[in-house]
Amino acid sequence: MLKKLTLHGFKSFCDRTEITLGSGATAIVGPNGCGKSNLADALRWVLGEQNARVLRSSKQQDFIFSGTETRKAMGSCEVRLLFDGVTEDAETEIVRRLSRDGTSEYRLNGKVCRWKDIVESLAGTGLSHTGYVVIGQGTIQELASGRPEDRRLWIEEASGVARVRLDKRDMESRLGHAAAELKRLDDLTVELVSRKERLEADRDSARKYRELVSKKRDVELAMWLTQAEEEHRRIGNLMRRLEKHRAERDSMELAAPRLKEREASLLEKRTPLDEAISESARLREETAAALLALEKERDAARGQSTALIREIENRSARREALKKDLEKLAGEETFLSSRRESLASRLQEAADLLQGAESERAKHEDLRRECSEKAIALRTEVVELTGELARLQRSRDDLRKRLDEYRRQSRELASWLVASKAKVESESALAGDMSRRLQEELARRSELQEKITALESRISAARAALEKELAAEKNLGARLSAQRARKKLLEDLEKAFEGYGKGPRSVLEAGSQGRLRGVVGSVSQLISCEAKYIPALSAAIGGAAEHIVVEDEEAAKAAIAMLRNIKGGRATFLPINLLRPRDMHPRARETMSRMKGVQPLLSVVSCPEKLQACARYLCGRIALAEDMDTALRFMKASGWVTRVVTLSGESIEPGGAMTGGEAPRSEALFRRKQDLLELAAGEKKMAEELDRVLANRKAAEKEVQDLTREREQSLSALGRVATQVSRLEEQLAGVEASLSSLRSEIERREPETASLKREEEGVLSELRSAGDRLNDLSQAMTAKQRELEKLDAEIRLASESDRKSSDEIKRLSAEKEVLERELSSVLRRLDGIVGEKSSHEKALMDEESEIQRQSRNLEELGNLTESLGARISGLEEESRRLTRLFEEKSSEREALLSAISECQAEMARVERDSATLASRIEETTAELEVQRQAHEDTKDLIASEFGVNDLSTVPFERLARAEGLAKIEELDGSLRELGSVNLKAEEEFTEVSDRIELIALERADVEEAIEEIHRAREVVEKEIERRFLETFSAVRDSFREVFKDLFGGGRGDLTLIEETLGVEVSAEPPGRRQKHLNLLSGGERSLCGIALIFAILSVKPSPLIVLDEVDTALDEANVVRFGQFLRRYSSDTQFLVITHQKATMEAADLLYGVTMQEPGVSKVFGMKLDDGRKGQGEVQ
Repeated sequence: MLKKLTLHGFKSFCDRTEITLGSGATAIVGPNGCGKSNLADALRWVLGEQNARVLRSSKQQDFIFSGTETRKAMGSCEVRLLFDGVTEDAETEIVRRLSRDGTSEYRLNGKVCRWKDIVESLAGTGLSHTGYVVIGQGTIQELASGRPEDRRLWIEEASGVARVRLDKRDMESRLGHAAAELKRLDDLTVELVSRKERLEADRDSARKYRELVSKKRDVELAMWLTQAEEEHRRIGNLMRRLEKHRAERDSMELAAPRLKEREASLLEKRTPLDEAISESARLREETAAALLALEKERDAARGQSTALIREIENRSARREALKKDLEKLAGEETFLSSRRESLASRLQEAADLLQGAESERAKHEDLRRECSEKAIALRTEVVELTGELARLQRSRDDLRKRLDEYRRQSRELASWLVASKAKVESESALAGDMSRRLQEELARRSELQEKITALESRISAARAALEKELAAEKNLGARLSAQRARKKLLEDLEKAFEGYGKGPRSVLEAGSQGRLRGVVGSVSQLISCEAKYIPALSAAIGGAAEHIVVEDEEAAKAAIAMLRNIKGGRATFLPINLLRPRDMHPRARETMSRMKGVQPLLSVVSCPEKLQACARYLCGRIALAEDMDTALRFMKASGWVTRVVTLSGESIEPGGAMTGGEAPRSEALFRRKQDLLELAAGEKKMAEELDRVLANRKAAEKEVQDLTREREQSLSALGRVATQVSRLEEQLAGVEASLSSLRSEIERREPETASLKREEEGVLSELRSAGDRLNDLSQAMTAKQRELEKLDAEIRLASESDRKSSDEIKRLSAEKEVLERELSSVLRRLDGIVGEKSSHEKALMDEESEIQRQSRNLEELGNLTESLGARISGLEEESRRLTRLFEEKSSEREALLSAISECQAEMARVERDSATLASRIEETTAELEVQRQAHEDTKDLIASEFGVNDLSTVPFERLARAEGLAKIEELDGSLRELGSVNLKAEEEFTEVSDRIELIALERADVEEAIEEIHRAREVVEKEIERRFLETFSAVRDSFREVFKDLFGGGRGDLTLIEETLGVEVSAEPPGRRQKHLNLLSGGERSLCGIALIFAILSVKPSPLIVLDEVDTALDEANVVRFGQFLRRYSSDTQFLVITHQKATMEAADLLYGVTMQEPGVSKVFGMKLDDGRKGQGEVQ
């Protein structure tokens, strides 16, 4: 059992608080918000709960006391539990501490331990944080109406499979690690086997490759020596050409002054001639402007005349059309007038006939109505006489008996009315009070129903959002796992230095292990570039990618000595302090500045600052071109002075050799490093996205739980209100029915008093006159019958005449309506014709006047056109004279300008020739410098590449460049036939074979371990299922008994779902037949959950159970039963009950109160309640 609970700094318990517990039930009481539930949270937290949301917080740091207005926030929190007899030890102390910086610590019996140790030590004891140690009101609802799979977890916890599940989880973890290791070994084996196949093919090619490379070097040396000799000869030719150009430039400089004097004399004659031409041009332009204005005026007059002629023609045509329309309208008017007279006469005749027919029908209708009224009056009189005769005959026999009965009823009725009216007043007051209470409860029920509907809508939306976030989390998790696995494989390959030769790998491994000093790394590790430049960088560096960069020559010597001692292969070393950077040839730089698509390879390479010398050594004399064609153009333009590589990985040597095809082996080293960088960036981005999705998922889960809890509380309140409404409705219906019945009876019997009195007075008179009345009535009835037969015959004749008159009236009315419509149409058309005639006559007069006005305008425009023509003829003659004068002056000016142009052209030719000679001198001088530099570069290249410093001492056979390139092409063809050749193939082949054998042995061990884990997991799963089924059977029997005791009858049962092994609950409370839990009220569902908990405790008692306000939804009777069950089970289980119910407090052995006298700080006080002081403790 739990002996002591100690809190310090946890949530609202800022001071150290110790709660000593005993066996049996302990009640925790106090007002809402005082911190009672924080005790349950502390217990669950120290038992290993990691989810802050389960403990009503957003993060772990929220558990630490955050301070109040008078107290400072604390830096850490601590919770201690002291158990007795839970584990093999006599006492077990569990401590958990948390600091605000996020550090956490567990202690088990005073020793620091892991969270896993706490979980394993409590497994199987019933105290796991995932079990049923802490049970809240929401947990009860979820247990009763949640998923069947969730209930299975409770029974599994009771069956003691927690420790077995830990073993299974450990097996699955080891199985996952083994599968990942097996996949890693498979991937590594595939890569090594592929590499072994390539190395086996490379062994035979290595020797032939070396022979061809040697021949190629001899040809390149002969070609470069020939080129150097040719460059020396071209330098002599350029010097002679430069002297010739300088002599020609001096002769040109003497002819320039004579040409300038002649140009000045010609320019003096040009000025007066230009002034005369300008004056004549001005006069000609003025005349042309006046002529143009008159022509425009004449054209405008002609245009207006043409427009007037067309307008007169159009108006004449409209005038004739209007005359024809007027004639047509006059004929139509005559026809319609005659038609109007004819229709008017026919309409008058029809109206006269209709009036006569209506007068006739009115006469017949008056006669029929008069006869009908008389007949109805006679029939009424006959019926009344017949009824009166029958009544008199019946009344005469019983009048004497009724007289005595009426007198007795009058006395009884008076006393009953007095008593009934008094009862009506009291019942009315009671019904009004009950109706008011019912309206209040109905309004509250409607409010709760609306709230529940809104909550259900919000729950549905929140669950949809939660499912969306869960799907996103699962997708991102799978993608992140795959990316991490790929990254792990590449990192393993990088750490194992896969892809390197034996020598470089041995040096890198020794450097990483600290056995060698001064090893910086391989070239492929230290130099990098963008992904698109990797093929070019790999082609440029080639095998140098495996060269080892060291700090100095001492480190290189130490590494070489180590390789020799351990027989670890060979490697090339690049001491940083000895490397001499290589710079681009000046001719290549000058060509790059003029050519697009070519740049230094060094411009796309990146490396640490201290390795710049290494990068310039490897890439300083290499150019980067976009494609092979660009590379060839560059090499031809630069004079084949440097090496060039392309973006796709081809290479052209200075001697003309071209290399290409498959990617070199070194490209895999650069790409692996690039892939690792991209995977790291992608992993970080995915991890951030996954964190965001996890935060959204947690927020959605919290929202769903909060809304569900609020909905359950509202449902519980709605059930209580519905019960009250039903009770009030039943009571009110009974009162109103009784009151309505009583009022109806009073209203029915009140008139009986007057009626009885009248009957008493009338009985005597009726008895006296009954005999006389009978004789009179018989005679009157006979006379009325004869008169009635005569009237019926007259009515039939009047009805037949009225029907005929009605048919004639209908026919005449229809004929009259047709004539009226036709006459109305004729009159409307006559009115329209009169209007149209008036409009046409007016338009005709307007057209006549407009035609006369436009004819006068046309005559005036003709006179104006003739006057303008005469003025235009005079101006045209003046314009022709001025044009002849202008042409004469212009001819003189053209001759003068021609002479000036010839002089200027001669001067320009002299200047141009001088400039050309100066440019040629400059170009020749520059070409001479370039040629000299090229010759020096060629000698430097021969010295650096072939080790020849004095060209005159080297005998060689002259070899033309074309012939040399042909031989190199032939040798390159042979090299290309060999393909990519690995000179270290044999050494690497042996090394890879050994590694494959070791991996095969390791893989066999892993597969054997996986099989063993699978067999063990099957045994564990069978054990879990066996224990679960045994426990379920026992819990099911216990649940049936506990359900009957808690509900006072009825029937409850547990069933197992075969597909998922979920546990379904069915419940039939006393007097009801429904089985589904959703049909029960909130209190009944809570009682079902409590019954299941006690059923589980009866099978597997737990050392400690914390019940957090689980009795809130229960009524008083069920709370009493709940307390009885606490007493019954407290002998085997220690209960810690947080409650507000008095009956539950009475069932407790120990009572603790939680208060918050100081805002934000919880305090605890307690008292022990024995049987004699329970009542006193409650009052206190």
